[in-house]
Amino acid sequence: MAINAHGRYSQIMKDVEELILDHIAHQQSGTAHASKLKLLVPSVGTFFTPLPLQDAFNFQDAKRCISSRRFVPPSFNDIRLVLNTAQAMSIVRKSKLELVTFDGDVTLYDDGESLTPDNPVIPRILDLLHNGARIGIVTAAGYTEAHKYYERLYGLLDAVASFDDLREQARNRLVVMGGEANFLFTYTPDVDCKLESVPKADWQLPEMQSWTEENVTALLDVAERALKDCVHTMRLPVSVLRKERAVGIYPSKGIKLAREQLEETVLVTQRILVKHLFLSISIAITATFLTIWTGAFRSRQTHTLLCFQRFAFIPSQPSLTIAPQEDEITNQHPFQAATTSSSTSATSLGVSWPVSNTSAGSKGVNRCTWATNSYLRAPTISKPGWRVRRRGLLTRPRRCTSWMR
Repeated sequence: MAINAHGRYSQIMKDVEELILDHIAHQQSGTAHASKLKLLVPSVGTFFTPLPLQDAFNFQDAKRCISSRRFVPPSFNDIRLVLNTAQAMSIVRKSKLELVTFDGDVTLYDDGESLTPDNPVIPRILDLLHNGARIGIVTAAGYTEAHKYYERLYGLLDAVASFDDLREQARNRLVVMGGEANFLFTYTPDVDCKLESVPKADWQLPEMQSWTEENVTALLDVAERALKDCVHTMRLPVSVLRKERAVGIYPSKGIKLAREQLEETVLVTQRILVKHLFLSISIAITATFLTIWTGAFRSRQTHTLLCFQRFAFIPSQPSLTIAPQEDEITNQHPFQAATTSSSTSATSLGVSWPVSNTSAGSKGVNRCTWATNSYLRAPTISKPGWRVRRRGLLTRPRRCTSWMR
């Protein structure tokens, strides 16, 4: 029975391996959307290397006896190990291994612990360095000082420094990326802590260089509030820790959190951050659109007046400003973008436009629609002393669509 199960599992892995090869061939020809794997799994991404899944399964099956189990089918961990083994085999067979990255906690050492000299992973990392590979340790620990990372990695750093042939060879080939890609340090044998900070201008992407401290602080403030809400709602025995470029929670010593609690906290915080970023982007796009829109139509004032005469039937004279915090019509320059308080979000955006020579009165004004934001008020015009009254939302009529475009 074990032989039959091994044959079936091995054949399945071979079939998936061929599907991946077919997908890579379609990628190279620019028709990845038409591959068999894409049709079966629409969410599949890009493959950079082939995956010898059959060989990887045979290797893991010999170690874990996956096909010999009668009641427990292949688990998620089994499949993950097979995929990881296939990736390593592909890299070694097809090219030279040049870079290996490791996570810190729960990978190189236990959660919250350090990489001590007796750790069995250190000789393997040293072998990789001897063979010319570059080593990167990527950790979420957000320390800004190099000596803090030395305290967590001293076993490896001291071991590298003890080999004369690696002291200079490992310079700039052993790096530590901390704070989830916020701080970069490189191995330097000349300093006491064996690590030296790399200037951000040397490694940050252009997108990262455009970040401002105000935006980073605002994002961390939102995340901190979300974490505190989760701690309060689920009564978690944790504390919230805020750093320069990070915010998180940690339990008291000796207390372990359930996986479900951590997942709920992460998903809730992620959802709130995504909504915050989407709102910020929407506000920025709206403000940019209003600036471009008003500037583009400034030179087409005559055409705009004719459109208002034809579709809106708005009385003439001053320009009309719609803004949530403005209750009176102001005599502003035509097509001047109006904003109220900078502390408000989308509700602070408004727009002014010139009005045409028509005496249709307030009834005609209510027929004109503007979709600047969902808080616009329907104005009513009376003579003299025009004022904007609160009568619900404005909706753009269909016949204004071509003009609005």
